Amino acid sequence: MSRAPDRRRLIAALVLACLAVAACGSTGASSPTAAASDTAGGPSSSASIYPGACSYMTIAQASQALGAQIDTATPVPGALGCVYEINGSPIVIGYQFADEAYWTEAKTAAHTDIDLGDEAFYTTDADFTTFVIRDGTTYLSIVVHIPSTAAKSAIDVGTAVAGYVLAGVP
Repeated sequence: MSRAPDRRRLIAALVLACLAVAACGSTGASSPTAAASDTAGGPSSSASIYPGACSYMTIAQASQALGAQIDTATPVPGALGCVYEINGSPIVIGYQFADEAYWTEAKTAAHTDIDLGDEAFYTTDADFTTFVIRDGTTYLSIVVHIPSTAAKSAIDVGTAVAGYVLAGVP
């Protein structure tokens, strides 16, 4: 029995955990579940501001960003984001809309500035490259996990993803 699906699920879970942090912020904001399930559409509802988590980038666009065919796009459970995967591989691309508190907290960590939106930076560890972008009042976190042998670098993939997602924001 192959261990690839288990590894893929582990990586996807890690990405989702990283993305879930983006929705929480550090100032006592509502939980990601509450924000995503709020159908009243009040001014603080992320779900009403950015409806349809996976509608900001198509599978075809994710495939173009990666330089390989993406198989699935799955909304992040309980938060406003989407994860794109190639079935049976460790490749995962995810994004989630965040808030200013997350932006402020993330910016205190060591990072590399990058020219995206109004202001952006990224961090890279052994497994993930995480982009945090501010474009006007939109805050976006993108997480990329691709092998070093991928056709494109994580920086190129994250930059392309940011372009697609931000182009879809009203």
